[in-house]
Amino acid sequence: MYLVAFAELWERFSYWGLVGLLVIFLTASPSNGGWGWDNARALQLYGWYAGLAFALPALGAWVANSVISERRCIAIGGIVILCGHVLLAMSPSMAHWYSGGEGPNAAGTAIFLVGLALVLLGTGLLKPAISSIVAGLYPESGARRDEGFTWFFTAIYIGAAFGAIVVGYLGERIGWHYGFGAAAIGMALGMLAYLTKQNAWLGDIGAAAPIKRQHSARPLTRVDWERIGVIGVQGLFTIIYAAAFYQMFGMLALYSRDRLDRFIGGFEVPVTWLQTVNLWSFFLCVPLLSAAWRKLSRQHRNPSASYKLSFGIGSLAIGYLVLVAAESGSGPDLPSVLWLIGAYVLFGLGDSLVWANQISLTSKLAPLRYRPLLVGGWYICIGIGTWLTSYIGMLAEHYSFRTVFIQLACGCAIAALLLALLTPLQQRFMHGAEDTGHE
Repeated sequence: MYLVAFAELWERFSYWGLVGLLVIFLTASPSNGGWGWDNARALQLYGWYAGLAFALPALGAWVANSVISERRCIAIGGIVILCGHVLLAMSPSMAHWYSGGEGPNAAGTAIFLVGLALVLLGTGLLKPAISSIVAGLYPESGARRDEGFTWFFTAIYIGAAFGAIVVGYLGERIGWHYGFGAAAIGMALGMLAYLTKQNAWLGDIGAAAPIKRQHSARPLTRVDWERIGVIGVQGLFTIIYAAAFYQMFGMLALYSRDRLDRFIGGFEVPVTWLQTVNLWSFFLCVPLLSAAWRKLSRQHRNPSASYKLSFGIGSLAIGYLVLVAAESGSGPDLPSVLWLIGAYVLFGLGDSLVWANQISLTSKLAPLRYRPLLVGGWYICIGIGTWLTSYIGMLAEHYSFRTVFIQLACGCAIAALLLALLTPLQQRFMHGAEDTGHE
């Protein structure tokens, strides 16, 4: 767990640092080293990039399941990600960004986009394989696997938080290429540890080639199909969750830059630092929730992961209501950044209820030989939701931020209520997977 968590920590350091900078970098003026894009175009690239970053793990899951082992997927994926970040940092568009003051030159643009593409491809290979290995560390399933995933995601969020702080600050305040370069260094540290220690620390977990797993092949039963159906329903609601949550790096990044008073005690808070508030909230919530789930599990009252997803979506609804209040009460002055901080605290609560529990549930419900594939499928749902963020965010170009916040709050509230009503039925089709291990 320490090894895979450390590797994923640095992968998230690099990813969150990059994605936190992306929209504000694309919309920055050429005189400040940016591309000078309009908001709508920048949001579209962000939506496609972040959406594919979550969706491509489905392809990586197939590779891990059918072509090479999970361990090799992690190694190859990590190296490809590192190469992508190096291209971003060393691109001529970083050092000689614009031609005649009009914007980036063609060569710089091409190198930068190739770097983004490599990060996407590497992420697609690494993400499902490393999550599947975590599941393999806890073959007994049950509450212990839930806790293992919770602490695995805690390590991820540590990397994400410091990525946003370090990469974001360097990019916003020092120079874009310094931020992208820091992301490359972080990824190099994670891969160095993984490549040198994987054989000693992981043993045989995730090392078997797919052909060696043929002994586990068996026809899917009715129970298997019904469990897979539950994964599908959870995925649909996950799309709604992602479409609301990942506005942080799109519409809400532009909102915090252009619409909020970000001064606290004379210090102007960088946009990327605000994107860490939900992470600090996550850190506070995880120990409390983990203790609560253990206690409730001993009493056989631990809520289903489906209920937890419902609560998480509901937390986002309340967060957007906070932003509605900020827009309604600010008058002619800019709203205080404290409103956004309050909303992001609720986003962090939602994240602590959703991610670890949904990945754990998927690993429990999925037949063993299809586990990497179905974990990858869950990431596709996150990807679809993230891709939709750009189209939702562009509504703010035609309507007010307040109108979009109201729509998101209402949509999340309705989805949370509907999922809560559907959960008892879904539990019947889980056939006890949340309580006992299965093959």
